[in-house]
Amino acid sequence: LAFTTLGAGNFHACGLTSSGAAYCWGDNSTGQLGIGVNAAPDTCATGHGPCSRTPVAVAGGLTFTTLNVGTQHTCARATDGSWYCWGLNNYGQLGTGATGPETCAAAPCSSTPVAVSVGINLTAVVAGRRHSCGVTSAGAAYCWGENVSGQLGDGTTTNSLTPVAVAGGLTFATLSPFISHTCGLTTGGVGYCWGSNSHGELGDRTTTSSSVPVRVADQPAAAAAAARHEAARLQGAQSEPATVFRMLPP
Repeated sequence: LAFTTLGAGNFHACGLTSSGAAYCWGDNSTGQLGIGVNAAPDTCATGHGPCSRTPVAVAGGLTFTTLNVGTQHTCARATDGSWYCWGLNNYGQLGTGATGPETCAAAPCSSTPVAVSVGINLTAVVAGRRHSCGVTSAGAAYCWGENVSGQLGDGTTTNSLTPVAVAGGLTFATLSPFISHTCGLTTGGVGYCWGSNSHGELGDRTTTSSSVPVRVADQPAAAAAAARHEAARLQGAQSEPATVFRMLPP
């Protein structure tokens, strides 16, 4: 296989080939390989359930243009522009407006790709741990799923099965949801974060959590202006926000 995109989750990874075929490998205890809950061919670490030690094709025969891997779920954009997600769905992070529809290791999941049906035209969907976020072509940000730390950014700590608008009216180029917080870069090149801040992860010189975006400290005005100019220059040449891949802890 020749991969053009790779992404790593908690105990699994996925990749796209040049033809748009999606493959995943590793742990499949919450359906995160996208091949069906009982389809994993191997047994790996004790207590982690079924797995595949080699790449296996994601079910459904879909072809994708982009892929983003979260802790235990993955989202990808099909060639027709629609979005699909698979894996753990205990907080509605797959974007179907509900949990489930299956049960994987006693947790709600979908072990094959399901269509994201958020009712919003999203140009990017990115997966975190138990929440996901998306950006529209106009740069409006929405998040859905777990919100116990305010990681959805809507000014509450209420979980949501459906997308809620990130507060503040900011226009984003990219988003990166993590475990209990989310960060985004505006089209003007300014970084904001929201959610848990117990370790200073919001970057605002405090350890106070915030359910709305707070500006990351030490961003010079001149640098922000330069970034704004560069973002405007690149916007026409880049139809989709950049994707950030990272390994998430359990």
